[in-house]
Amino acid sequence: MPDLTALHLPAWSFVAIASLSATIGAMLASQFDGIRVAPNTYLGATATPALMALVLVPGPVPLGFALWSMVLILGLSGLAVIDAASRTVPDILTLPLIPLGLIHAQMNGAPSLVFAIAILGLVGAALALNLALRHRADWLGAGDVLLLSGAVAWFGPANLPDLLFLTGLLLLGRLGLGHLVDLRPATCVPVARGTDRTLPLAPALGAAQLLIWMGGPVF
Repeated sequence: MPDLTALHLPAWSFVAIASLSATIGAMLASQFDGIRVAPNTYLGATATPALMALVLVPGPVPLGFALWSMVLILGLSGLAVIDAASRTVPDILTLPLIPLGLIHAQMNGAPSLVFAIAILGLVGAALALNLALRHRADWLGAGDVLLLSGAVAWFGPANLPDLLFLTGLLLLGRLGLGHLVDLRPATCVPVARGTDRTLPLAPALGAAQLLIWMGGPVF
């Protein structure tokens, strides 16, 4: 029986896997709670992982990495579409990423217990911040905290500075693009009338995770 752990896939097939996973995630998200997804939002969510794979993964990849990539890309693409369209991050999608990330850490020899403790600390700190600021902390919702906790589960607390750095750069770039084309930042991604018009976190944090997942840490 062949050793599947030693099996590697060519780079072109990994690009196809990334594209397919992102498309499935975006399609499923577009059916979530009747949200309306703008075409450019859908295109961005489906094309970004494939472009990253094309640029950042030049050679063959292990089968295990490809399978875990499918899980991560599917989840992050779905969350990005929902957050961009409705400015919500549903717990039903963010919560599974946390145990899946811890399982991935355990299977790859990372200290999953340390990751879990870091997640608990992150959630506790965010809850304390929200309690201290009351309703003035609308820029950080519970879904965003769980989304960040999922990122820590997958990448560990050591990569948290990289994640925050890349997420910040992507959000700044989004703001700059909005001003460059003489649009308000909130209109960079079309949303339904009456929707919260703060910048969505899931697309930027999801892209930051995929950059580190495929290209490695920044620092």
